[in-house]
Order: sequence, then C-alpha cells, then structure tokens
Amino acid sequence: MRGVAPTSDNDIVKHRGDLAGEVWRALVEVHLSRRHLIDDVAATVGLSSGDLRTLFALQPGVPRAHRVLAEILHRDPANVTWLVDRLEAKGYAERIRHLRDRRVKLVVLTEAGAEAQEKVRAGLAVPPEEFERMEVEDLEALVDLLGRVPRPPYWP
Repeated sequence: MRGVAPTSDNDIVKHRGDLAGEVWRALVEVHLSRRHLIDDVAATVGLSSGDLRTLFALQPGVPRAHRVLAEILHRDPANVTWLVDRLEAKGYAERIRHLRDRRVKLVVLTEAGAEAQEKVRAGLAVPPEEFERMEVEDLEALVDLLGRVPRPPYWP
C-alpha cells in the first residue's frame, strides 16, 4: 500500500500499522546487525550488553527496590537478583536496607557505576562507519524522527 493514498479511515489505520511495522523491523535490523559494537562498548567496563540495561536502570542518588527494577527491566524479581549481583561484583551497584522496612533491599548506583555509565555513553556515542557516510539531511531527519519516539521514564 506504500505509494498509494489510503481512501478510508480503516485504510489509514492499516497503512499506519503497516508503516509502523516496517519502521520497527528496520530499527531492529539496524540494532541487531550492529550489536557487536554495543558488546564491545559494554566490555570496556567489564559487562555484557545485557548488563547495560540494568546499569542504565539505576540513577545516581535514586535507590531502587528489586521489585521496581524488575518492572523497569520486565524481568522476574529472582532474575533481577542475579543481574544486581553482577553489577555489585564489579562495584557498580550496592544493596542497602530500606530505612523503614528491613525486608526491602534497595539498589543504589555507586560512584564507579556512574563512571561506568558515562564511559558507556561516550562509547555508544561513536557512530558506526555506515552512519558517517550518510547524507547530513538524512541524519538530521533521523534525529528528528527518532527524537519523537517516547522514551521510558527511567532512561537517562
């Protein structure tokens, strides 16, 4: 239906859905085909690319309960324990007790964790060569369009 003007409200909705699917598939392909670049950046701080989601779910000065991290990461709380263990082993996060409810453990980003976040952000800001060969107008359009996609509230 691309290139053909939709003629009814149902056609417009279907067309929008088809286009949204095309965009999503393209974004996933771009991400997966360059995942090794993200893996390389994660390795500079001794983490896997999967660990980065947990690292970036933490913010300086904002303690998070395991259950909140589980919600943010869309993971089972037991899995979050393992993910936090990995960050804690690297010195990037630390568990503390809740002041009023000793049963609740909170996770806080350490200074080393904040430094790791900055190092990773800097590494991820280096674009793949293919992007540097794109036309400036195309890059500006991508920045504009992708900037309109809502981000999760926890994403820095």
